[in-house]
Amino acid sequence: MFDKTYRVSMQKTYFSLCLAQIDTYRKILADINELETGHVPDEEAHIARMNLAVLEEKKEQAVVAPVISAAMCLEAFSYDYAATHLGDAYTRKHLEKLDVPSRLVIATKLVTGKDFPTDCSAYGNMKSVIKQRNSLVHFKSKNFEVGDMEQARNYIDRLSTEIEKTVDICEEAVRGIMIEIDKLHVKGRFYEFSIEPTQCHA
Repeated sequence: MFDKTYRVSMQKTYFSLCLAQIDTYRKILADINELETGHVPDEEAHIARMNLAVLEEKKEQAVVAPVISAAMCLEAFSYDYAATHLGDAYTRKHLEKLDVPSRLVIATKLVTGKDFPTDCSAYGNMKSVIKQRNSLVHFKSKNFEVGDMEQARNYIDRLSTEIEKTVDICEEAVRGIMIEIDKLHVKGRFYEFSIEPTQCHA
């Protein structure tokens, strides 16, 4: 009997967006590296410094986007997975308000009867991405003395470093979760392939 319903979800869109944003971020890093390591004539040094400042600002903006998109992908997927297998009403009533990791652990247990491996790297990466996303979305401003701008700069640098570490695991976090769920279902690579961007073969 053929299924007569079709679910609309956004996880694939969010993952495609995440990958594109990671590419943008890495391109900015490459441009920064080229400016910092390349030979710049003395008469162009001022322009190079201004361009570097612009790129650094672009980097601070670009580093945020992949984390948020990856977290949106995982959140959308966790709801869709639960609703697909357990029904929308049950998911809204019992699972929707849970944090994303808990929702996936409980949903996969209910669906497959198996425990999701919370000691695997995919689970740890997912938690890191969700935590960083929450920190960004609910960011709290912090006050600094005007005369101590170096302390403020160090604070910004630490924030940037933490976000950059998370960007490095965004792609791995999403794909890793799909791989682990495929293992629980023992049906090949269905979920792993389900979030892959569509390729143009023209």
